[in-house]
Amino acid sequence: MLTPAWLRRMGRPPEEARPTPAQLGVAFVTRVFVASVLAVFVGWAGASGAGRGAEIGFLAWLGFVMPLAVGQAAFEHKPWQVVAIGLPESLIGLVLMGAIVGMWR
Repeated sequence: MLTPAWLRRMGRPPEEARPTPAQLGVAFVTRVFVASVLAVFVGWAGASGAGRGAEIGFLAWLGFVMPLAVGQAAFEHKPWQVVAIGLPESLIGLVLMGAIVGMWR
C-alpha cells in the first residue's frame, strides 16, 4: 500500500519491500519492548480500560516519537514525505498497544 511510495522516496529498489526473517524478528522484539515500557506508563498513570490506555499510547507518540522523528529527519535531510508515511505506523502501533495494555489492567 504505502511501501511503493516509501521506497520511491528513499530511492530503493522494489526488491527491498519484502522484509527478511531477521528484520521481522528485530521488529517483533522491539515492539514487545515498546509495549512493555508503555505498560509501565499506563501503570504510572493509573489508567485502566482500552480508551485510557490508547490515550497514553497517543501521548507517548505525540511527546516522544513524533518530535524525535521530525528532528532526526531534519538532520538526515530525509524527504518529508518519508516522515509523513512512517509516522502513522508508529501512531497506530502505540495507540493499539496502549489500548491492549489498558484492557489488561
